[in-house]
Order: sequence, then structure tokens, then C-alpha cells
Amino acid sequence: MLFGRNKKNQQKLSVKIGIGFGLVALVLIGTITFTLIKINQTDKINQRLYLQITPQMAQAMRIISGLHVLMSNERDWLISKESKYKLQRDVAWK
Repeated sequence: MLFGRNKKNQQKLSVKIGIGFGLVALVLIGTITFTLIKINQTDKINQRLYLQITPQMAQAMRIISGLHVLMSNERDWLISKESKYKLQRDVAWK
């Protein structure tokens, strides 16, 4: 006998170890599956941001920049009454 245990106790121990290993493996598989699902969802969100929202934001920034140029030229024209600012304002509208 190995440390006072007989074969029946050793078999019970091996069954318990096998069940424990199986449970750990199931938890690991569940965790990996959950992680892969969340990564897929995050990738879909990133694709949406890249393909839809980023071009919209870029266009909005161009519009805001054009409005700043337009307002600057309008202000300069009101102060100086020089026609070159009026021409620049008309170009900014286009």
C-alpha cells in the first residue's frame, strides 16, 4: 500500500482528478468562447466607426473649417471694406 491507501481509494482519487480537470477545461473553453464573441462584436463596432463615422467627422471638420474661413473673410471685409475679402468669401462659399 502506498501511504496507507488501497487501490479503491486511488481509483477514487483519479476519478476526482479527472473530473476536476474536465471542469477546468470546460471553464477554459467557455472563457475562450466568450472572449472570441466579444472580440468579434468589438471588431464590428470598429468597422462601423471606420467606415461610417470617420468620413462623416472628416466632412464635418471640412465644413467647420470653411465656415471659419468664411467668417474671417466677412469680418475682414466689414472692417476694411476691401473687395479682395469679398472675393475670398465668395470662394469660401463654393
